[in-house]
Amino acid sequence: VGKTEGMISDSSFYDSSGRRIVYNVNVNGYRYLNGTMNFRKPFKLNKFNTIQATMNARFNANQTPGYINNVLNIAGNRSAGANLDVNYSFKDILSIKLQQEISFSRSKQRGFSNDVFNSKTMSTGISAALQLPKNLTWSSNVMYISNTANKRQPINFTLWNANLTYRFLKGNRGEVKFSALDLLRQNKSIINIAGPNYQSFGYTNVLQQYFMLTLSYYPRKFGR
Repeated sequence: VGKTEGMISDSSFYDSSGRRIVYNVNVNGYRYLNGTMNFRKPFKLNKFNTIQATMNARFNANQTPGYINNVLNIAGNRSAGANLDVNYSFKDILSIKLQQEISFSRSKQRGFSNDVFNSKTMSTGISAALQLPKNLTWSSNVMYISNTANKRQPINFTLWNANLTYRFLKGNRGEVKFSALDLLRQNKSIINIAGPNYQSFGYTNVLQQYFMLTLSYYPRKFGR
């Protein structure tokens, strides 16, 4: 928690065509509050089966002053997120992870306008890895993602990736890996953020379905 006096902030000017010119100015009144929480708990069911739960949460609040067309504007920003992972493992043969994550941001303007910008992202996923036989690992993950901004209809898509990894040579120092990414051709790579006097919601260029073959060699083995 804290505050900053004489903070460097933006003084923005918009002309009739919407073009923006920005100058740096010193302003008072910036305040912030940040917090995080982390929790991890393993549960050993027996000699071969283990479950571990992990939870992380974060919160940020700040009051950010700035000028828009010579009018003082105060942006009250809030953002938070949390994720929960549950991992199950059987010896060194099988591992499964369930994941749930949510994040949101809100920016409320006072002074130049009374605009409110909201965004929310939710994701649910499952991943698994099977090592069978000893030097061969089969792994895959599926993630369902939902994005919403300012009461718009949510944009949903599913990412599905799969990998096959083989270790060889003495000490398993060699590795060949085949990866198949975005098998459903749904990756939209969405930008969904809100901040002082702006909101960004859109898409970025991204590869959709593609495949990779990689060869790796690890010359050193750390530890015992």
